[in-house]
Amino acid sequence: MRLTAKPLEVLVFLVEHHGRVVSKHELMETVWKDIFVGEDNVTQAVLKIRRVLGDEKDNPQFVQTIARVGYRFVGPVTAPAPPAEAAVATTSGRHTSWPKPAWWVAAGALLAAVASGALWLGGRQPAIEPARQQAQLQTPVPLPLRSISATKPAFEADGRHFLFVGYRKDQPGIGDIYRASLDTPDVVRMTYGLDPRGDHPVLTPDGSDVVFTRWRGGDDGTRWPDLWRAPTGGGDARVILEQASGAGFSPDGTWLAYTKHLPGSRALWIAPRADLTRHREIAQTGFTPRWSPDGKWIAYTTSNPEGGAGELWMSSVDLSIQRRLTAEPRQFHGIAWMPDSRQIIYAASGGEEFRLWKLSIDGGQTVAVTGGFGSSSSPSVAPDGQTLLFSHFLPARDLVYAPDVTQGRATELTRGEYHVWPVLSPTGDRVASVIRALGFGENLYITDVSTGNSTRASDGPARHPVWLDAGHVAYLGPESRDGTDVRVVDVSTGVNRTWCRLAGTVSWLAVHPDRQRIAVVVSAPNGRQSVVVRDLGAQSDIVLAEGGEYEHLRWIPRRHALSWSGPQKSTGPQTDGIWTREVAGSAVVHLVTDGYSPAWNDEGTSVYYSRIGSHSGLWRFDLGRLAPVRLQSWDEVDYFDVRNGRLVFARIGSQTRILRLPLS
Repeated sequence: MRLTAKPLEVLVFLVEHHGRVVSKHELMETVWKDIFVGEDNVTQAVLKIRRVLGDEKDNPQFVQTIARVGYRFVGPVTAPAPPAEAAVATTSGRHTSWPKPAWWVAAGALLAAVASGALWLGGRQPAIEPARQQAQLQTPVPLPLRSISATKPAFEADGRHFLFVGYRKDQPGIGDIYRASLDTPDVVRMTYGLDPRGDHPVLTPDGSDVVFTRWRGGDDGTRWPDLWRAPTGGGDARVILEQASGAGFSPDGTWLAYTKHLPGSRALWIAPRADLTRHREIAQTGFTPRWSPDGKWIAYTTSNPEGGAGELWMSSVDLSIQRRLTAEPRQFHGIAWMPDSRQIIYAASGGEEFRLWKLSIDGGQTVAVTGGFGSSSSPSVAPDGQTLLFSHFLPARDLVYAPDVTQGRATELTRGEYHVWPVLSPTGDRVASVIRALGFGENLYITDVSTGNSTRASDGPARHPVWLDAGHVAYLGPESRDGTDVRVVDVSTGVNRTWCRLAGTVSWLAVHPDRQRIAVVVSAPNGRQSVVVRDLGAQSDIVLAEGGEYEHLRWIPRRHALSWSGPQKSTGPQTDGIWTREVAGSAVVHLVTDGYSPAWNDEGTSVYYSRIGSHSGLWRFDLGRLAPVRLQSWDEVDYFDVRNGRLVFARIGSQTRILRLPLS
């Protein structure tokens, strides 16, 4: 059975903690400890585990899903008894487990053996890629290209100018090739309406032409790529090779490598530019060929840029040596040689987002070049090896602010950021939210409504912020074996302190205005969720609801009552909506039957909530009138807040841009 790296690590961790519910947050902190990712990465890893094991979500034999919490390994677990000195006691003291290195040796050997056996080709050398490691990374800087969604950069010979594929806002979905400089935001458009959607464009070594792939449709419904060239000094573009893609030039410009798309097969060819009919076949399958600067090697992948896993290979120009450089099948999206012709930077995914890695063809460590949030691809190295350009795709949840919740006039506060759990300050002039940033971590930020400037407020990872007053914000810190700390930050001084500690796995913090009671969603080891109110003075807990899935906890102003959204039961008919219960009462009231994320007006007489589907938008339900009213129309919005008639919400979107990173 074959599992890629991250799903394998997830499986090993679940087996090591079999019988216990492992939260998604714990998996992200453990498996992706040096790279910030979202919960979707965990979901995709578990999906791949189930696919390999033949497991079913609804009838699990191995991995059980605990809704909104995480996963538990429920299959039988047996292992040879480890040596006495290797046994380590768990915190419960009930059983022992292998130390992690033993698992990694066994798992790594198995993975390497499977990969090598499955991918070995006679006469070719085995893969040399060692275990990957995370380096101390610098934060890349976005290039300020005006009004352009930019991707696929390619350096020119001077190392200051570059080409890229750009998409303008006034022509969505139609790309062209542009020329830009590292020093200014100005761009020059080189093609018009050609839409080069295929493999990465490249420059001829003399800089006279840019060569790119463009797709065309046949009369019979087929779809083929063609190689085009466009003069960099201006002029008409034309086809140079039909049914071909992925051009790569030798350093002297006399040879061209490319993928030839023939019915029923794909082959990687090289041919002299003077006579492209005299071609030679390098490999039966190959894409994105790149000549080394010394002209001795051609690197390529067996991964189709249009989609599909493969490996990274290199071949000597005389074809006497062919060597696989990576052992683990991954999706590749870009290759670049370093000037020394001994190192390659490549973009690859393995269940997580695309990352850039640097590999030596002589062996040694494979080092991560990029990390953080979003996907990095399409590397291009300056001729002097000092600067790296690459594409970066960033999913976005930008803050949008409206001074009047009943009117459609709104202002976008941020651009290209990822905000979750936004809440307005009591005065409505600031927003507390958690930003998942390009770098590492998930931290609390305070955004000024008038300027859009954001300032980091937490001293570590943060979740589910709540304003206590105009100058203090409470939030949940990261989970640990000892529980979860509720932290408080003074936004004027930046001083963080621990307020209290809650046992177990908790989420969705809500603080009562009297600050004597807090409410959270508690997830038990068996996956059962409860809405729990903690009396901080008496140190006692009250369970308001249990057995369902609960989100968006909010106290109802001027009442000792709590509201939340989600289904009431974990089995049987699932009923969404807004629910409330008095702390001293016994009845749970189903207030709104279709909606989520309650936010109350200051008097506690109206609740705002979001809906999806044909009725998507922001709605208000007045308790006195018992009639819902739609205030805003929007697509699905997970997070919003209303305070003093003002509105803030996180608008879902994305941004593709080119980042610059110094190489040392």
